[in-house]
Amino acid sequence: MTWWHYLLLVNFYLVLFFGFYVLFLRRETFFQLNRVYLVAAALLSFIIPVIEADWVKSLFITQEVQHTIYNMPVGIPIIFAPAVESGITLGQVLNVVYISVTLFLLIRLAWQLIVLKKAIEKPTPSAAYTFFKKISLGENMIHSKVINDHEQVHANQWHSIDVMIIETVMIINWFNPVVYLYRFAIKYIHEFIADSHVINAGTDKADYAMLLLTQSFDVQSHNLVNQFYNHSLLKKRIMMLQKINRTA
Repeated sequence: MTWWHYLLLVNFYLVLFFGFYVLFLRRETFFQLNRVYLVAAALLSFIIPVIEADWVKSLFITQEVQHTIYNMPVGIPIIFAPAVESGITLGQVLNVVYISVTLFLLIRLAWQLIVLKKAIEKPTPSAAYTFFKKISLGENMIHSKVINDHEQVHANQWHSIDVMIIETVMIINWFNPVVYLYRFAIKYIHEFIADSHVINAGTDKADYAMLLLTQSFDVQSHNLVNQFYNHSLLKKRIMMLQKINRTA
């Protein structure tokens, strides 16, 4: 199996698993199950293609897909014949482009981590976010008890591990639009989990929704942190609040 053959299979499973999530799980309030599913789906997409057992192939894909993907001698460098007289093939060009973009994204991730480290050491007065076990609450933060409870859930459940896993998947499969949907989905799930814990702890839903509405526009979001105020997640979080049933 060539590298491109393997990458094709990985992205096939990424799309397949996410399609199942969108159709059957996205609107449900089984937040922890959805979290496990998304992370497991991302990891299994890399594992399944290297398992040669027939039962695995039969379990995860149809016979038609098995024939076209597993058995077809596919490789991008093979498909594309030499494109120029110099002997450089289109496949080689694509290899260089893929590796170059992947390296760029790895460097960007390293830079983001450096910037984040400096931000953690020098917190913004109006920022509230979590990165692994580090919780940052700005000096000017109101309702700090509720916000701290929310961020504590992110820290206790190690949500940043999920974020880093999905970021790595995105870097390897940057050409597949679905991987960016994985990022949005896992961020949604993290916020839903933390919101549900706050509501179950006794916070009024209406008051909590108002807190989100009045505070969410002040702070820039960061891809690597679980941030309390995130404008792009606001609408879905408020809608999902109405589905959360407070437990005893």
